[in-house]
Amino acid sequence: MIIALLGLTGCDLLSKTDAAVLAKVYQEQLTLDELALPGANVDSLQHLEQQVNDWATRQLWANAAKDVPYTPRMARLVADYKNSLLIAEYQQDLIAQSNVQVDEQMVLDYYKANKANFILEKDMYKFQYFQLTAELDPNNIMAGLDEGELGDELSAYCEANPAECMLNATWVEPGTLEAIELPAYLWKTSGKFSQYYKADGQTILYRIEAKRTAGESKPLDILRENIVSVLTFQLEQEIIEKHEAALLLNAQNEEHFEIY
Repeated sequence: MIIALLGLTGCDLLSKTDAAVLAKVYQEQLTLDELALPGANVDSLQHLEQQVNDWATRQLWANAAKDVPYTPRMARLVADYKNSLLIAEYQQDLIAQSNVQVDEQMVLDYYKANKANFILEKDMYKFQYFQLTAELDPNNIMAGLDEGELGDELSAYCEANPAECMLNATWVEPGTLEAIELPAYLWKTSGKFSQYYKADGQTILYRIEAKRTAGESKPLDILRENIVSVLTFQLEQEIIEKHEAALLLNAQNEEHFEIY
């Protein structure tokens, strides 16, 4: 990578002010405020370094190709690309102003209308568990769980041993139950927690709230986020299409639209 070859790091780049020059290739310069902000869950330093490297590499190639004849087709491609950037920004502003929202009824209606597309290939269980060491009293802890309380002792244990605790009931495939060595004959739905003593001295406190069998529809719980994304995209497309129709009508009324 170019930054690494120059002996720089992302920290060096982040220490700059927005208008400071990050890189220069021949006569072209790149400043911090020209770069895109990283998205959620993205390493900001790596994101920054990648953009600078990509820009520098393009400038090196552009300088090498500076004597290539600039044809009318290339000019059209450049103009189209510029317009694409402007259009994308305009459409995002338009969508933001429209305050697109997907409510629970819309999600439920979509789910019901598309159940045939959401068929399970394996059984699923809505499952919650805590795998405890011998130092903890499972009877005391289970009494609290049935009342909906973790309690200080279990909370501290789960904080120290997050892999041993499923704090919220979650839809899982049989492999999850097998992984904690819960025997298949115990895979039954129940409204309360049950205990299973393992040979290694550990105790599993578990609850199976519901079950869906292979061939049935997938639970809405595990589809909700995807459905919201689909519906949001559809609503955004509707906004863009309506605005596009309005732009066309306006251009026609003002005699700014002709196709020969």
